[in-house]
This record gives sequence, structure tokens and C-alpha cells, in this order.
Amino acid sequence: MCTHVHARAHLHVLILAVKTSTDNSLQISAPSQTHVTTASKIPTRRLPGGVELPMLYMGYGNFTQWLLTPGVGPKPGIKTAWTYNDQAALMPAVRAAGLAREDVFLESMIPCGGIGGGVEPMNASMAQWYIDDDLKQLGTDYVDLMLIHHRCATPAETRDVWTALEASLAAGKARAIGVSNFLASDLAQLQPYVKSPISVNEAHFGVGIMDTETIAYCNAHNISLVSFSTLSAGVPMDNPTLSAVAGRHNVSNAAVMLRFVSAHGISILSSISSPEYTAEDIGIFDFELTSADMAELAALQTETRTCSDCYTTECQDCAKALNAAGCQAGNIPVAGRDNPNAVACLACAAEHNQTIMQTCHTAWMIPKACGQAGGFPHSR
Repeated sequence: MCTHVHARAHLHVLILAVKTSTDNSLQISAPSQTHVTTASKIPTRRLPGGVELPMLYMGYGNFTQWLLTPGVGPKPGIKTAWTYNDQAALMPAVRAAGLAREDVFLESMIPCGGIGGGVEPMNASMAQWYIDDDLKQLGTDYVDLMLIHHRCATPAETRDVWTALEASLAAGKARAIGVSNFLASDLAQLQPYVKSPISVNEAHFGVGIMDTETIAYCNAHNISLVSFSTLSAGVPMDNPTLSAVAGRHNVSNAAVMLRFVSAHGISILSSISSPEYTAEDIGIFDFELTSADMAELAALQTETRTCSDCYTTECQDCAKALNAAGCQAGNIPVAGRDNPNAVACLACAAEHNQTIMQTCHTAWMIPKACGQAGGFPHSR
């Protein structure tokens, strides 16, 4: 694979667990429950209850192509969400690949926080309705992993919705349960009330925008991490440091960005758009970053907050206030990332600060609502 820079979509991996020592250096060790099967190049990590979480799986694109790709088996992973409206396509894709339901790892998510069609306020009975409706749309009676897509509007609502996931786990509708877009503080609010373990937290990580607090919390509580939009990072893909590391390993800058996140023990979600990128994604398991590589990439940290709560009601209300002031936050719901007018939006927010703050409340919410929270835009 030659060294080059190109734009690509998001991914997640899980290979090495990373610990931060008191001098902020990175210490990397292999997780005890991570292994590679003989029929696959993609490692997995065992979740509570015995579910094997792929370190690389697919969140969007040509599912049949992904399932037929050599090296992704014997149990390739795919994901959806109640808000994605693509559930009806997944089982036909599985059958088209000559596989049965039990031959794939399947993840889905239910909404909370009033976004993506989710009602607000939420409660356990409504959460159970979303779970059952999602399974009905998928045409299956269980998923391997069910997540809460976003934290709810209040900690009490989040706790209530979590009980519905626990009930689904007990009923066999989900083999493992977890959350998505949760910060360490969100997890800490929920953790004292859980009866069944939070197996996974799916959030946004990338070079330059590693949420070390959330990583540390999840490692301490045996919560496996999954990353989306990994290539939407705190530095552009043509960053000289990325190019230098990529050159040493004869891989693309994108592969280095993915491998860096994977080296923190984080599983990666991919959006597959071509056989070339599919092969490259799987190829991140063919090379290892050295401790010197990791240190150089870690030095790119910008301290930019990722956008784990961009889809919450608070962030969307802030974006609406920005749009009302003419600040070009973008179409609602805003994604928190990749807004081409983000810089102008921030400047406009500063000009209308008193009015904007009446709705946005905190200064750190404005970059999220303006679409600059997730780093540099990418596409593939």
C-alpha cells in the first residue's frame, strides 16, 4: 500500500489497551480478552455475557459487499439505529451474502433526548416500544448489542430508559447493552444505578481530539469503546506528522489515523464505499505503531472537545438560536461536525453573545452547535 492522503469516512478498532502514566506518556498493552480467529483478520473483544465485539465493523454502505469481503468473518459486524431507517435492508443483505442471522454481529440503537423522532420526555415503556419496533423492522428477535443513542434530557430519564435495556437483555432481545455519545460525567451519573453492566460506549474519537477522561473512565469500569467518524479529527488529514508516520509504515495517512485510535483499545466503525477502502480498513491490523509514533501523534492533541452530546435537545436548541441570529449553524438537527460555515458561525455567535447565551447557556456548547466540535471535515 503506497503512502498517500485521501478523504475517507469513519471507522473504529480495538487492538491495544492504552494507559496514561503520571508523566502523560502512553503505555500500551494488549487487552487480555482480545483475540483473532483463524478465519478473520479482524480481532474481537469479549463483552460481559460472552458477546464478541469486532474491533472493526460496518455502520453504513454496501452491507452485502462488506459481508462478502475476505477476512471479515467468521462473524462480521454491521450496525444500524432506529433513526437510520435502513433496518429493512440489513437482513436481505445478510441472506444475499449466504449468511444466517446468527452468522453476523448486529448492533442497533434507540433514540433519547428528543432527536431523530424520539419523543421527550422518555420513560421505560416508550424505550421498550422503540426496542420492539426496531427488532420488528430488522426482522429478527434479537440483536447482539443494543445502545441508547444519546443521553436523555435528564439523568432520571436516562436511568429509566436503561431499565428497559436491562429488561431486553433479560428477555433475550439483546445479548449485550450499552450507550452512545456519553461523556465520563454521563457514565458516572448512570453507573450507580445499573444492575446489568454497561458493555459499550460508542462515541467520537480521533487524532487530536481524544477524550482521555472518557477513555480512562471506561477502562476503569470495563466498558468497551467504539469510535465513529474517526477520520473527522483535530488535525487535517494532510498533517505533516501524519504523513511522516505513514511514510515510515508505507500506509496512507487515513490508516495511521485509524490505527492510532485503535491503539487506545477502541473499536472502529467504518462506512464502506469501495473495495479499495474496505481492504485498507482491514489492513490497519497489518502494522503496528511504535511508541515513538504514538508519542508524535499524541502530541497533536488540540484539547478540542468531541461532540458526544451534539444530538441532545440542549445542543439543537442552541443551534436553532444561532440560526435565528443569522449565524449559519446549519440544518436542524445539526451534527456538531463538518459545518463549512463553522468559523463564520462562531464569529457571528461572538457578535450576538448576550442573545445566544440565553439559549446556549455555556460557551462550550456553541462550537458544537456551530459544527466545529468534531474537527476537520472529511468525506469518502
